[in-house]
Amino acid sequence: MSLKRNSALLACLLGVASGCSCLCSSERELQTSSHVDRRRVEAVCEDTIPIIHIDGVRLCDAIENLARYMQINCILDPRVPGADFNVARHSFSAQPEVHVYWENFTGQQAFHALLDMYDLKMVTNFTSVIRIVPRIKKVKLISFRPSNLQTDLVISPLVMEKVPLVEAIRRIAAQGRFSLVLDPSLSRSPFALNGLVNFRWEDVTPIDALIALLENYDLSLVEEPGTSSLRVTFEPQASPVVKL
Repeated sequence: MSLKRNSALLACLLGVASGCSCLCSSERELQTSSHVDRRRVEAVCEDTIPIIHIDGVRLCDAIENLARYMQINCILDPRVPGADFNVARHSFSAQPEVHVYWENFTGQQAFHALLDMYDLKMVTNFTSVIRIVPRIKKVKLISFRPSNLQTDLVISPLVMEKVPLVEAIRRIAAQGRFSLVLDPSLSRSPFALNGLVNFRWEDVTPIDALIALLENYDLSLVEEPGTSSLRVTFEPQASPVVKL
């Protein structure tokens, strides 16, 4: 997959508000893999961009669009300032606007600098989706990976726009053709299951997508004993179950 790195591309990605621009000296095409290597968070564009100017762009949009420019799948933790999610028992934080002017930055440097400005960090495990979280947050990762599920199926793109969390879980399970059950412990989650999620991922397997989504909302995935089903829980051990 080829990506022409020019001013029009980055201006399109970052220019969701007026006054945002990027000037690039290179018009040559960069050959990149269409799939993000799950073992490498550093798989990003390394060419220096002479000027990156972001003025009045929502923080979440700036993060997501920089990640898209670098062909990285990412998801924003609901505790990231301004994240678009209905958080039960949590107050909304104001949506920050980004105002930066950088010279001679690579895309990777700009991405890390933006996260540092707002005390955010990247977290990854074995999936092809990185998670953006507040720096002070302790992250719980899903270590369990089912061995009996089809893993060669790749979805591209996988798009969720203002989809309730529980519906997004169902859709990913349907595309992966695996059976899920919801545990009653989900009612104790601090995040509402009808909260809306938004993401666009490229070249992701259903199990990677499911694990990335569940991890982002502090949910767990375990095998249902004696069956081929998987159980989505808020706590590792809980019963009974409710069919999706």
